[in-house]
Amino acid sequence: MEDIFPLFFSTALLLICVFLIFLYYGVWWKHERCRIKLRKQGITGPPPSVIFGNIPEMKRMESQISDTPKIDGCLTVLPYFQHWTNNYGKLFRFALGGIQLLYVSNVEMVKEISRFRSLELGKPAYLQNERGALLGKGLITANGAAWSHQRKTITPQLCTEKIKDMVKLMVESGNVLVETWEKIIESEGDDNGIVEIMVDQHMRNFTSYIASKMIFGNDHHKGFKIFPKCQALIEATGGATTLGIPFSRFIPNKANRTAWKLSR
Repeated sequence: MEDIFPLFFSTALLLICVFLIFLYYGVWWKHERCRIKLRKQGITGPPPSVIFGNIPEMKRMESQISDTPKIDGCLTVLPYFQHWTNNYGKLFRFALGGIQLLYVSNVEMVKEISRFRSLELGKPAYLQNERGALLGKGLITANGAAWSHQRKTITPQLCTEKIKDMVKLMVESGNVLVETWEKIIESEGDDNGIVEIMVDQHMRNFTSYIASKMIFGNDHHKGFKIFPKCQALIEATGGATTLGIPFSRFIPNKANRTAWKLSR
């Protein structure tokens, strides 16, 4: 019995050391190594926390926005991008949990990336790992030959001439949306014509109608049945609040259990 205890203690100590090394690598070093590579290329960014990355800083900046901010563009709605652009320039990196992201607002560089056709420029693995049940294996998440095949299939449908044919549909749908808002303002607005409108469902209806007409044509009513199911799937799999947080997708909460069932 006395001979077994030292062996058991040594084994337990070894397992604890291995676990700590694995934890250190998975939570910090793997991501720090990526940041080091970027720093060598002159790309810096806001310092991240160990577990949550820059999410706490992003939430803090969002909380400082008034309920009805003055909208001057997306940088006003997403104030952290404006703040980081001022501090680090038009090219910087930031982190959502353990996911390292590169923010590019340099127009010429964006054009260069869009023209890059090599299969080496693949989609990040977290899209499939975290949101595979929702996004499937389409262009958003596909890599390599699968991505190339899908792009070749869909490209003819996105040529300039075909898109021009859809402009009238988009304009008509936009006019209907604006008229709907005008009626709400007339019926519910105060003396100054001010009313609070929750635009979420209006915009979903707007985009769903256009997408349904473009995809299904005269059978666009099929799209009206599909998009509510997509919305239900988004709600079932939860929001992106845990996206990138190490090992969060293994927590058996309701959203993860639903995602596991859908991915089977």
